[in-house]
Amino acid sequence: MRGRLPLEQLTMPTPEATSLHHQFIQHGRILRGWSPRTAQTYAHCLKALGDTPLTKAGLANWVVALRERGHTKGGVNVLARTVNSYLSWLREEGRINEQLRIKLLPSPPKAVTAFTDGEVRRMVSYRPHGRQQTRTWTLIALLLDTGLRIDEALGLEREHVNIDSMYLRVLGKGARERLVPISTEGRKVLYRWMSRSESALVFTTRDDGRVSYRNAYRDIKTLCATIGVTGRHVHPHAFRHCFAVSYVRRGGDVYRLSRILGHASITTTQLYLRSMGDRTLAGRPRAVLTAASAVGVDHGCHSHSLHSAAVALSVTAVLVLGPVARPRRSTPSDTYRIRT
Repeated sequence: MRGRLPLEQLTMPTPEATSLHHQFIQHGRILRGWSPRTAQTYAHCLKALGDTPLTKAGLANWVVALRERGHTKGGVNVLARTVNSYLSWLREEGRINEQLRIKLLPSPPKAVTAFTDGEVRRMVSYRPHGRQQTRTWTLIALLLDTGLRIDEALGLEREHVNIDSMYLRVLGKGARERLVPISTEGRKVLYRWMSRSESALVFTTRDDGRVSYRNAYRDIKTLCATIGVTGRHVHPHAFRHCFAVSYVRRGGDVYRLSRILGHASITTTQLYLRSMGDRTLAGRPRAVLTAASAVGVDHGCHSHSLHSAAVALSVTAVLVLGPVARPRRSTPSDTYRIRT
């Protein structure tokens, strides 16, 4: 199959279509709480739609054209989901007379390549040098410890970090706010980093600006390469996968995991775990009490519950040595700790 062409080389939207695209994206930004990156993604995908006739035949031909130009089934489905959202908005706004929808192509999800326990050991035990390495290492530790999205971590404000009660107040997708627990070790890492400045954001550039996604991604790749962790799986979202896998392997239930991850529904979390393949549950013990249930945790409701959940199920506290046979108090000999 030929190499994929840039989207802007397919068809160019007419001025009228461009105006509608802009209105749709404004609607998403203001009424649905899209982040700038989400809005940019929608704009990029709608550009591929160009001046395609908004009819069943026109949309079907568009899908065929994408495939002929080298787009994978998964890539086409990404574009189709965006266009389907746009078509629903057009119908709601009375711009079209019928509800149109592109049928997604059958595309079995590829299993996500996760970090190995050895790779996680090397990352959390590494001693960073200098401000930039320390910032990147702290970011990695936070992502492993909490399962935050990279944009959530980069936008985390100092006033939303409760060091004493060990939780973060996070503004996620759709402007939905949630509380996310941090572990004792995670608290140490954040405290040491935040003690270095009084910036409003936890992670900043030297001039107190927000760190961009691109620069954060670059720094993560660079630091991981220095540590000896390389490959296509070294990606900001991979730390979120790592957190989810660890949580499930420790016996954490999907409902509470969905609350921590900030998913709108438990169905999203189930699909999210399924995309990681059978390895997700491979290390789960047969007889282990759900630690969160044992202490009556309800993430997002009470700081004491969040504290208990962080101690019981955080990645930095339990991932590396794997699951234990029964609940018991951990000791330095059987619990891996971040070197702070």
